[in-house]
Amino acid sequence: MIRCAQCGYPNREDNLFCTQCGARRSTDGPVLADLIALNAESGPGDYALSASPLRIGREESNDIVIPEEQVSKHHASVFYEKGQFWVENLKSTNGLCVNGKSVEDRSSLNQGDLIKIGTTILRFELCDSARSSSLPAPPPDEELLT
Repeated sequence: MIRCAQCGYPNREDNLFCTQCGARRSTDGPVLADLIALNAESGPGDYALSASPLRIGREESNDIVIPEEQVSKHHASVFYEKGQFWVENLKSTNGLCVNGKSVEDRSSLNQGDLIKIGTTILRFELCDSARSSSLPAPPPDEELLT
């Protein structure tokens, strides 16, 4: 077990993020984007994304753990490929949505996109250094948050 530098919570050695506070334990290269939890049920969360893939699911072995019944053990993966971030549905039972649209396989991610897994909403935000546009992110659509 490795203790989180932010909150002191003991985490498995293979977790990239603290399962208690969401702080990134280490990065494999520069941080290119963030996933920001928008709803309180998912707990605190600002998850840094590098070029390394990360897994999202209910099981503790995931990089982002969402402890909800409707979330599969290994629900989704976010990865960087050929200059683009993607979210992939890992054959989850209840699926996932990007901006309110169901994702059967995978979907590219763009600035401000909202990813819904279970009741958890994550907003995808490119870091300043990775943005190709200086336009601000659109405000979240309240309809997508319910």
